[in-house]
Amino acid sequence: MHLKRKNKEPDDPQRPIPSSPKHYSCPEGPAQLDVEVKRTRIHVLLDSGASSFLLSQKLVERLDIPYKVQKKPIRIVEFNPLSSSSGGQRYTRPITLEIRNEYRFPISAEIAPTGRLDLIIPFGWWYHEHHI
Repeated sequence: MHLKRKNKEPDDPQRPIPSSPKHYSCPEGPAQLDVEVKRTRIHVLLDSGASSFLLSQKLVERLDIPYKVQKKPIRIVEFNPLSSSSGGQRYTRPITLEIRNEYRFPISAEIAPTGRLDLIIPFGWWYHEHHI
């Protein structure tokens, strides 16, 4: 693949050449989830590759979060890019997501394995909601 730059910048001879890839921290942290009368602190990740909210299967079971079963399961593609065999079959009824004690949003989420995270938030939703 060949990429063209719109604004060419001259190479900076003072800039060091990296010897290995730089690792950046991911935008993740705490949030609150309100399910009926239960309020729970959760760990979330804002994911630029996600196309829908993904809620942890373990969290759904632990909090007894109500869900619906889809007539036709959707395909959830993981990073590797294999399909998740255990996701895309169930989704939550509306629950409330609260971020930084100031933003409250009703969401519905696909239920799938999410590793150590409780909720994966699609960046496209965040972008749309905040008109960045």
